[in-house]
Amino acid sequence: MSIIRADSLKDRAGVGSPDCPNGLTVTGISTIAGDVGINEKIFHNGDANTAFRFPGNDQIKLETSGSSRIHLDANGDINLGNALITERYVHDSGGGIQSDYTHDIITYGLFYYGVTAAANTFTFNLRGNSSTTLNSIMSTSTSFAFTLMHATTNTSRYMTAFKIDGTTQSVKWNGGSAPASAGASGVDVYSFQILKSAANTYTVLGNYANFA
Repeated sequence: MSIIRADSLKDRAGVGSPDCPNGLTVTGISTIAGDVGINEKIFHNGDANTAFRFPGNDQIKLETSGSSRIHLDANGDINLGNALITERYVHDSGGGIQSDYTHDIITYGLFYYGVTAAANTFTFNLRGNSSTTLNSIMSTSTSFAFTLMHATTNTSRYMTAFKIDGTTQSVKWNGGSAPASAGASGVDVYSFQILKSAANTYTVLGNYANFA
């Protein structure tokens, strides 16, 4: 086995980087202080059809089994090919939502489903998690959608306030009025589109429907 120890490596002329036409194998952890230039792709050893590819200028593509799965083009558009987009949600089978409920987006995602019928009226609060505010993880001039679903058996058990980081929001409800009752049966669904215009400043559009 040969060992090379050097502070720097140059080509034969002493002016550029060395050329390794037969490749270069490095064992162990490599630390590179500067940029790394790649002509086309990075692939997984033993699985050459799974790659991180640069198909052209200002483009990035992720491939598995030789097919494009995610393609970010020069316009910033993302093409997901034939991919199915899924997202985690809370499947709450406890005693039924009630009182002041707090939902941690970082932990549980953007959907809440209470399988058990609501136990009383309730408020619903969104935050990042116990140590992270939603405000701190959401940039100004961005938006997202959140869906709250819960089983219902009593018209008096409904959401009375929607909060972000503990602050009650003035929701602009579809139809002009906030829900004043729940459905008698089935599943109540509250959908919110949340737009941030400044620090701790949101426009919240709300819609309510009962599915029975």
